[in-house]
Amino acid sequence: MYPNKPLSGSSTLSFPHDGKTIFTEPEAARYIGVSLSKIRRLRRSGHGTSYVRIGRAIQYRKPALDRYLDDHTVQQIA
Repeated sequence: MYPNKPLSGSSTLSFPHDGKTIFTEPEAARYIGVSLSKIRRLRRSGHGTSYVRIGRAIQYRKPALDRYLDDHTVQQIA
């Protein structure tokens, strides 16, 4: 999967999560703006967000992804 390729056939770069609360690895990567390989490296190194493993499938909860983004937001001091 290419990081800038839209998930649907539309040309928009926004992520159409449509109220989803659980994302697959590719969807989660897209949601936080990183490549699939990057989100996997973060998970394996212990630096990523919490995730759910069901069998071999890795899934991410939206609140955990939002917390990850909040934790990595840089505030500019004027």
